[in-house]
Amino acid sequence: MPLEITDHIETAMTEAGIPSMYIEGEQRGTPGYSIPIKGKIYTFQTARRSPSEAYLAKDYISPSHSDKSYAEFAIFWEVFRSYTGIMTRECPGGTFVDIGLKVRVLGAADTVCAFKPEYLHGTTLADCNLKQSGMVFAFSSHIKEAFEEAREEAEKGVLIHITSDDGH
Repeated sequence: MPLEITDHIETAMTEAGIPSMYIEGEQRGTPGYSIPIKGKIYTFQTARRSPSEAYLAKDYISPSHSDKSYAEFAIFWEVFRSYTGIMTRECPGGTFVDIGLKVRVLGAADTVCAFKPEYLHGTTLADCNLKQSGMVFAFSSHIKEAFEEAREEAEKGVLIHITSDDGH
């Protein structure tokens, strides 16, 4: 992934003040994280931690839309893609489309793509014989707003516990 994208995402996360995800038992503050999927462990050794917002998707389709985001980019990672049976058309679908750029990103296992969520995008209808799964790392404005509201309530003394990456 180009540094232009990852640096921007790191800066946006830091400015938002939302802690990264971590797995219970892992040492906070150390670089890297791992994601186990179907017995295979995917490790990101140099990453600080997984972004605070992620969605798992299976056989996902979505009509064209845009998303409000506090970061300029979002990332999707297709980890599994399999086609069973007779292919009924040249492209089995389930592909990411950036409407403004008129670009279609054909799906494949272990494919990572960064895109601008505020631009019109979608995922094409998939053939019934296509099976796919993946993750989306998003930076939704409404999540940031809810986190900021929770932090403000905590400052007023409302019982909310927010933990930072360093465990405090």
